[in-house]
Amino acid sequence: MTGKTPTAIFATTVAAAAASAMAGAAGPGPDGPIPADTLAYRVPSPPTAVYRSSTSVTMSVGTAMGPMNITGEGTFTLDMAFEDHADGMRVTGTVSSFEGSGSNPMGGTQSFGLDAVTGSLDMVIDHRGEAEIASTPDLQGLEGGMSPFTAINTAIFPLLPEGPVEPGATWMDADTLSTNVAGIETTTTAVSTYTLVGDTVVDGRGLTKIAMATEMTVEGEGNAGGMSISQNMSGTINGVILWDAERGLVTRTETEQSLEGSMSMPGMPSSSVSMTGSGSVLLENR
Repeated sequence: MTGKTPTAIFATTVAAAAASAMAGAAGPGPDGPIPADTLAYRVPSPPTAVYRSSTSVTMSVGTAMGPMNITGEGTFTLDMAFEDHADGMRVTGTVSSFEGSGSNPMGGTQSFGLDAVTGSLDMVIDHRGEAEIASTPDLQGLEGGMSPFTAINTAIFPLLPEGPVEPGATWMDADTLSTNVAGIETTTTAVSTYTLVGDTVVDGRGLTKIAMATEMTVEGEGNAGGMSISQNMSGTINGVILWDAERGLVTRTETEQSLEGSMSMPGMPSSSVSMTGSGSVLLENR
């Protein structure tokens, strides 16, 4: 997914930063009190989990010759293990499968697999999901900002409320991600509001639904290929999280995002930029 022009490089960087912030799932449920210990991370039984995550992003950059579309998609499987820790729960994980591809009119199509993945996940989270991260997987041979693992902690372990909650309760979280790709500094800020919806049953298993609404801004500037570039985008990510109280883990998330903004370079008129995308996370061994 590497572009060969400053425009393509910058647009791809922004798409990667925004895509890595995604998390969420779907549908309302009946109201009812939620036990005080339901929304809390703890070592599950068995103390293992397998998650599969997929992301798809399309960015459109306005040019004098018409829109230039840059696309990217990827799917990976993460095998995880949990153990008690003085500060909550230690989480370790290894990527066991990975497939990704990206294309743009200037750079063609690029595909990559598991051999591009290095490193592993090692972090400690408390009962709410606040994380101390020692390491995360990464992709080699690609631009650093392209890694889908950058915000893996918030994708699989979204922030939970402090104390007992009932349907209609809300809580907030804010996250900032900075990347530097090909001389372009990009900062993505996401402010999420979570709302407890209620209980539901999926495949005979009782789950809790949490709606998520995120306001996102993306700002970047720098020098690529000898050209100064600046860009800003803003928009929303919406979804709902499915939570399994028995296992103390998220079982599924689904999100949709939409961002719009502009990009400018010296000696050229400002270009419009828009981005749409979707993402999902699924606990496979429920």
